[in-house]
This record gives sequence, C-alpha cells and structure tokens, in this order.
Amino acid sequence: MSDQQVAPAQSAVVANATQALAIKELGDEIGGIKKQFKALWIAVGVIGTITLILAILTILPRFGVRVGGTGFPGRQGAGMNGQQFNGGTGTQQQTTPGQ
Repeated sequence: MSDQQVAPAQSAVVANATQALAIKELGDEIGGIKKQFKALWIAVGVIGTITLILAILTILPRFGVRVGGTGFPGRQGAGMNGQQFNGGTGTQQQTTPGQ
C-alpha cells in the first residue's frame, strides 16, 4: 500500500514542477514580447519625428519662411526669362510718349 501512496505524491510533484517551468517559460516569452513592443514604439517615434520634420520643411516655404540655404534662384521671384515680378495682377501698363 505504501507504493500506491508514493505514486500520487510523485505525480503531484511532477505536475507542480511542470507548471512552474511553464510559468517561467511564459514569463520569459512575455519579457521578449515587451522588449519587441518597446523597440517597435521607438521605431515609430523615430519615423514619426523624421516625417514631421520633413513635413515642416516642406510646408514652411509655402508660407514665406526661408528654411536653410539659399534655395533655388528660380524660386526667388524671377520669371522664366529673368524678369522680376513684383506681385500685383501681372498686367503691364503701356506708356506712349506725348500723352
């Protein structure tokens, strides 16, 4: 009868050990997933920051803010043939001598 009582005790010990090992492995997996999740958020933050900076550098010149460098000469008000435009309606008034 003592052999019959030892078997259930050993199976309970084995079950507890198996459960403890499974919990430890699950904790390790969760730790790995947390690290991956943190790395993902860091990557999203870096890409978002770069995108925001590029968007600002693209939009600011449209509002007249000069951003770095001298820019292109064609974007400083010169026309295709080198004429300078001063805004306005774009029409020219002709003047004739003697009038």
